[in-house]
Amino acid sequence: MKKQRFNKICVKTVSFLSVACMLFMSACNSSGSIEDYPEPVIEVSQEPEEQTEEQEENTKNIKESDEFDEASMSEYDSLSEEGKFRFNPTSLNIYYKLQVKDNPKILKIARKMMEEVFDTAESFELDDDLECTDSEFNVAYELAVRSNPFMETVIIDRGEENDFHVRYFPLGTYDEFNDIIYGEGIAPEEAKIIYDDYAKTIEDIVNENLTSDNTEMERAEIIYKVLVENLECDYGEEENTEEVEEDLDAIGGYMEPGNTFIERVTSGTISPGDYQDLYFVMMNQLNVDCLLMGCYGQYHNQNAELLDKDMGGRPQWFWPIVVVDDKAYHCDIFFDKALLDTQRQSFEDYESEMKYFGMSDETREKSMGIYYSTAIGAINPIKRTVIPECPEDYKK
Repeated sequence: MKKQRFNKICVKTVSFLSVACMLFMSACNSSGSIEDYPEPVIEVSQEPEEQTEEQEENTKNIKESDEFDEASMSEYDSLSEEGKFRFNPTSLNIYYKLQVKDNPKILKIARKMMEEVFDTAESFELDDDLECTDSEFNVAYELAVRSNPFMETVIIDRGEENDFHVRYFPLGTYDEFNDIIYGEGIAPEEAKIIYDDYAKTIEDIVNENLTSDNTEMERAEIIYKVLVENLECDYGEEENTEEVEEDLDAIGGYMEPGNTFIERVTSGTISPGDYQDLYFVMMNQLNVDCLLMGCYGQYHNQNAELLDKDMGGRPQWFWPIVVVDDKAYHCDIFFDKALLDTQRQSFEDYESEMKYFGMSDETREKSMGIYYSTAIGAINPIKRTVIPECPEDYKK
């Protein structure tokens, strides 16, 4: 778990440093598979048997526009459609989808690999209509990884043609040339058990707390409180410098079975950063628009022992923003978790006040002063998500 925390901190830090440089230079077996989640249906009027050249061109434009719009469409919502939530292994985050909307084939490739990985296929092929360059496949992989964390646990190797081999939970190490070498990993059937346990955990959280009648904002609010009050936080108090330095000798430890994000979620004990990632993932599963933002800034003491201890001295931080009915809100779920745990040291049955849920920009500044910020996860840096303004506090 310590490797995971250190590697995640490194990844976030590198991301923030890259942004800083640019700124300065510029001034469960019941879980669903892809067959279970129908593709969006777009109706196009029936074409006449014979068309003029102008009509053929118009028809072509309509079809291209329909494909283009797929990136803007919501994912299949089993809770609304069926009255019961089912984990969707091929769900893609709306903000990441929009970054690649000029090439809708990437969406299909991402869904295909997510389906194959969740079903723990040892290898798979892409159909001829999904034939792609290495660059397109890499972008599709990034889209998949950022939308569903079980994709973080695999390495996908491309063969000579459109065939691919999957390695599950391979541990990566540095060789003498400082290159990363990944092992073969574990057997697919072992990986499937881990994936199904993770999916069932997400399903149970949703189905035990939400109904099909809940609005999007109610989904966001209820799940937030459930995660804060029911998952345990590992604050990493046992870490020391020697252990951290040892972690520098290996990379990819996050893929090692027993040391991954999805297994920590299943166990019910997660790290501070995991709260932000898990909430983001669950909003994605529930079709609530959500993005992660990160910043360099100054933490302001909140007079909460565990929160102040963990956040003191951090120059960067990240948290989710939810967008419902065109209104955006900062939702720092770890802040609420650390505040609650501090309060429970004196009052065991204390409930979360949801102090950091639904914050405006002004309220956010009172706990985290922001020097500069960015949306985390650029699939296409040219079309990086713009952080929305949060002008109002949510009225709880």
